[in-house]
Amino acid sequence: MKAKTKGFIQSELGSLIIPIGSVKPDPRNARLHSQPNLDALKHSLEAYGQRKPIVVNAETGVIEAGSGLWQAARELGWTEIAAVKVQDSPESAQGYALMDNQSALLAEWGLPVLKDILQELDAGAFDIGLTGFDEKAFEVVMAQFFETANYRDLSDTSRVVGDSAEDNYGYDGGSVWSRIGDNNTKAAPYYLTLPLNPDHQGDKTAGKESIMQRYSRSPFLEMENVVRSYMRPGDKFLEVCAGWWTFSTMAAAWGYEGAGIDIWDISLAFGKKQLGALPGGAGKRVKQYQGDARDLPFQEGEFDFIYSNTPWYNWGNLERYGKSPDDLTTMPWEAWKVATLQMLQEMLRVVKSGGLVVTVIADYRKGGLLVPLHTDWLALGREAGFELWDFVIQPLQTQGFILWRRAWDKKRTIKAHEYVVVFKKPDGESSVLPLLPEPEPPEELSG
Repeated sequence: MKAKTKGFIQSELGSLIIPIGSVKPDPRNARLHSQPNLDALKHSLEAYGQRKPIVVNAETGVIEAGSGLWQAARELGWTEIAAVKVQDSPESAQGYALMDNQSALLAEWGLPVLKDILQELDAGAFDIGLTGFDEKAFEVVMAQFFETANYRDLSDTSRVVGDSAEDNYGYDGGSVWSRIGDNNTKAAPYYLTLPLNPDHQGDKTAGKESIMQRYSRSPFLEMENVVRSYMRPGDKFLEVCAGWWTFSTMAAAWGYEGAGIDIWDISLAFGKKQLGALPGGAGKRVKQYQGDARDLPFQEGEFDFIYSNTPWYNWGNLERYGKSPDDLTTMPWEAWKVATLQMLQEMLRVVKSGGLVVTVIADYRKGGLLVPLHTDWLALGREAGFELWDFVIQPLQTQGFILWRRAWDKKRTIKAHEYVVVFKKPDGESSVLPLLPEPEPPEELSG
């Protein structure tokens, strides 16, 4: 009985045994097989036999898929090989070959399952080298798996003296996070180029136009540091003022589920593309919402963890994201403080008791003088009801330094810093010390 699958001549996959010299590789095969690859295939054939047939064009005898397997079998001295013959046009054959190779490249390891399998094989004294996972590869897989658990245990209150960044996070960065290494982060290859900023003309220097006319985005390494330092396995996250969805993208790449919200329609449109760029459908772990950060459409205590690169006061003078009157960056100082306090109170409401809220703030310059905005931010967080959990300095070279070298009233510090301010929702008796009372005025000396 002929197979019903289109193109197949044989009724049962791999049922045809043919002389190995009766077929030939495609001279236009785009996939190259290095000697290490052929050695691995030979190792597999010797250890397990041939588990899948090669695919051969019935009319031309050209191998459409499995040329590496065929070559390895020849080097082993095989005289016969299992094959499936198909009736194919040259175009269909090439299309199938590309799809077959590409689908293998796109496949990902389910690390928890892979970990269990490798550990079971190891416990059973099985030679893991026969699977192609040598000792080094085995260690790499284990390291990848256990990286997801590299987080700070919020329930551990026993270690106060001697608590270090290296103990908690696996690296010793102290209270400063470096900007180097962005392109080596887990999600870096999948971040899309930001859209052009119509409000910025940028530097007209040749070669800089396309860069300077785009919006800015938080460094990828900062996002990965936040995920690995503060999130716990299973945390459901919320990104408030999601902007370019940089945090949501990194968190989804690390396997976390959550949501993001922004008031700006351009942010929502870009976020859909950005999350869709993650491989394996990882971006589907993030739900998108359009709304005002001062009135979040979520239940009380719905999220374990919140991240927000908040709209900074006076930032609109540098980079206006939206033209909505509700854009916090365009508000006068007193209105910004009220709106920001409302936003912090909403984040306090929707995060669970004991949960962390990671925020990012930066100082700016006015009239050439430094305005330490982060101090007001800390006060607003306390007024909203948060406790301070952590405070990290993030070195930053601002666009303001690059774009407006002479406009001192429109840029932040030359040696600029962002501050990663981590608030904690109280989960019981507050650990915050009361404010010191105002000192009594000194008594006037007599005589």
